Amino acid sequence: MTTEALERLYTRDGISKTEYREHCKKLITQFRSTLRLENVGDVRSFMDKYCMNNCPLAYHRLVEVGVPDAEESNGSFNKLIAETVQYFITISDCVKLRMVAVDEIHSLFDALMDRLKSFTMSPDSEAITRVQKWLGKLNTMNVYDKLDEDQERQMAFDIGLAYETFYKYLGTI
Repeated sequence: MTTEALERLYTRDGISKTEYREHCKKLITQFRSTLRLENVGDVRSFMDKYCMNNCPLAYHRLVEVGVPDAEESNGSFNKLIAETVQYFITISDCVKLRMVAVDEIHSLFDALMDRLKSFTMSPDSEAITRVQKWLGKLNTMNVYDKLDEDQERQMAFDIGLAYETFYKYLGTI
């Protein structure tokens, strides 16, 4: 409801772009944290249950877009999408080229996970869970360890599925 009020205030020029961006980023961060910590499930059902159907601007900002309006319009959201896709492709290429030592791919998985967390996907999204799985596995290995052929094949499969899920997610926003 706070996000809805902020969006209405911003569209009526009742708050500066700087103030709006500051407050909106904070609300988006709090929303994402709540999604990760609580078992909210489907946001639309949650809103129906708690009579928040009169908050279409908040739903759009928090669920569909995930960035403040000022950032959405200046291209940073597009840049975030491009960076995320870039990390998916780079990891896939590394596996194809058999560059699968922990020190060669760990930072790529870490950066990909950071980008994925910037979106309003469900924390149990296939894209997030598959990347987290591999990041966790890499964290348990030594820096000089390499994946074996079975692990390489599984990683390629998991990254492919994670990318497909992310791509489908982009079609919903």
